[in-house]
Amino acid sequence: MKKITIVGMSDISASIGFYLRKSGIKNTEIVGTAASRKVLRHAKDIGAIDVANTDESSAIKDSGLIILDLPLSQTQDFLESIGETISGGAVVTDLLPVKSKIEEWAKNYLPENVTFVGGHPLVDHNKQIYDELNLISFDDVDYVLVPSINSSETAVNTVVKMVESLGGKPLFMDSFEHDSYSLGVTLLPQLTSFASVASASNSPGWNDISKFAGEYFKQMSMLASNDPENLMDLIKQNPKMAEIWLQKLIDVLSEYKENIHKSNFEKLFDDLIKAWEDKAKLEQGVEVIPNNKPTPVLKTTMTSMFVGGRIAEKMSKMESAQDKPKWKYFKRSKN
Repeated sequence: MKKITIVGMSDISASIGFYLRKSGIKNTEIVGTAASRKVLRHAKDIGAIDVANTDESSAIKDSGLIILDLPLSQTQDFLESIGETISGGAVVTDLLPVKSKIEEWAKNYLPENVTFVGGHPLVDHNKQIYDELNLISFDDVDYVLVPSINSSETAVNTVVKMVESLGGKPLFMDSFEHDSYSLGVTLLPQLTSFASVASASNSPGWNDISKFAGEYFKQMSMLASNDPENLMDLIKQNPKMAEIWLQKLIDVLSEYKENIHKSNFEKLFDDLIKAWEDKAKLEQGVEVIPNNKPTPVLKTTMTSMFVGGRIAEKMSKMESAQDKPKWKYFKRSKN
């Protein structure tokens, strides 16, 4: 019988176990190992794992596929302390949003006959407390795979097969490309949230200011409830990239500040609208395409010949309003 081991347990890894089992894999035992017996018991109850085992060494013994779902620092500790005991021929993958350092650790701590293939399912999920498990669908989800230089074709195919069994779509990247993209949308929002809280709370009038902290502040500060240790792990593993993304944020805020100082409100409004539209496109799954100048529409030209330019223009505006993309900002004032 084949064996898959999930090390650590969250909604994402529990869902992997559940949907692998649901996909109909046969003669395969799914083992879960984690520090919390309660979480393991829940994972077994919902059908995410077949066996719960709090002993990591025993749980990974003879396992052909090991899925790591641990915080960054614990991932290093696991690979360093137990990596040498992993059975030869096994494939190790992970679920973390950074890859460069993990690749390095895998190279240093795993036996030569054990292959690491980085993994990162791009699910919309940011849960920090794992007392309860909730299943997440992987249907049509991009699942990033980051093979190392030494990854064998067999090992990569093993992880690809797993992803496809979940209903996900394998998306291949190298570790640098992955980390540069990932940190921009994981690290930056969190740092922005922490900085927003600090900007307000460091003010001498914070006791009074805090009384005004309504829904806007609650939304903006939500990510500042995340564990600072996990945030520091992300920063320390790739400080250069963290610095680059922070500078991008500083540049944008500096431009906002300069436009306010110079009363360039029209330019500021343009920038805010662009950000608003980019967010709307993201939510609606609209890909950004080059903004080419549209060609004249024949119907408008023909209408102008028969009913006059003004009426044609009015009709054109009515049609364009109906056809306007949902992501387009349309409330702009002329003042």
